[in-house]
Amino acid sequence: MTGPNLRPPDKSIGDHAHTLVKAGLNIIPVFGGTAAELLGAVISPPLERRRNEWMLMIADSLSRLEAEEPARFARLAESDEFASVAVHAAQAAIRAAESQKRRLLANAVRNSARGIDIRGDIQVMFVRFLDELTATHIAVLATFAAKESGVWNAQGYSDLQALISDTPGQQPNAEEFLLICRDLDARVLIRLSDYLADVPGLVERPVIVAESDEDSRLAYVTGLGKSFLAFTDS
Repeated sequence: MTGPNLRPPDKSIGDHAHTLVKAGLNIIPVFGGTAAELLGAVISPPLERRRNEWMLMIADSLSRLEAEEPARFARLAESDEFASVAVHAAQAAIRAAESQKRRLLANAVRNSARGIDIRGDIQVMFVRFLDELTATHIAVLATFAAKESGVWNAQGYSDLQALISDTPGQQPNAEEFLLICRDLDARVLIRLSDYLADVPGLVERPVIVAESDEDSRLAYVTGLGKSFLAFTDS
């Protein structure tokens, strides 16, 4: 029996959000056997909480986009670029123990949906960086970008570490900070000279004949690093 009162309801924004990201969420393991069921009872609840938090964040972002830019929202269903970002981000969000990382990943999906001027393959690479790095890595990078002149004038890692002394959260020790900087440098989000001293006075700054101040910098945030911050910014 059919009729106007039996017409299936239109899809809600929650349905749209679920369709766009569900492919990345089918990773909660299925367990069998007594021991495996016990393991599942321990692992599944946190993963479910992360998935639910993630879906709410994405649904909110997409709902705002649908209201503000309905034409752009409608095009998302045909965008392979956005689908790749959404799926990779969803998988990373489930793995992320830190709520702040899930928020940064949600920001990335939102900025991708809104058409940020970053090439699609670079967006996917940035999502991978978010998956690999901690919230502390991102906080350090953001502080370096905000205190750019201090980074430029740094003579050693101790000078750089002093720049993050007022950054909220637990402060890394010297070795942890060195590791964080090396991780960021390995991804070309910052650049660090081999002449940057690990310990004050251990390495003497070389005499550099430079055509500009930029040529003599021992540390700086790269253009890629600034794009990464823009991609994850709220």
